[in-house]
Amino acid sequence: MGLDNIWNMPKGKELDVVTFDPPLKLAVGMLTDPEFSFRGKCYASFIREIAGVDLYDDLDNETVLKVAAALERFVAGLSDKDIEWQAFHCFDQELGDVVRWHEPAVHGLPVAQMRDLSRMFRAFGDAGYILVAWF
Repeated sequence: MGLDNIWNMPKGKELDVVTFDPPLKLAVGMLTDPEFSFRGKCYASFIREIAGVDLYDDLDNETVLKVAAALERFVAGLSDKDIEWQAFHCFDQELGDVVRWHEPAVHGLPVAQMRDLSRMFRAFGDAGYILVAWF
């Protein structure tokens, strides 16, 4: 079963546009947009492990901020002994072929994506957003 997570401003609150520089590079699905959603299935077990939160549930803003803090602690605590080079691959629609690469990773996730996930949760959490699970 797939899972996409979409950032949403609670009803009655003024929309605060969140932007990222440099842009986030997270896993996205066919129906996700990297500016306001991500492929939650790729990160669900990691988030559950470090924050005790299930991305298959809708998250209120308080829980989003809890996840942001857990991600920040995890990323800040990474050391060279935690990180190993791993192989990754994905299908590139523009090329029509599978692309393969190696990069530093922990828990099977690229370290750069962990940092971007941390940036995303902090920015949307501080702006008052909730996270909606769609599967």
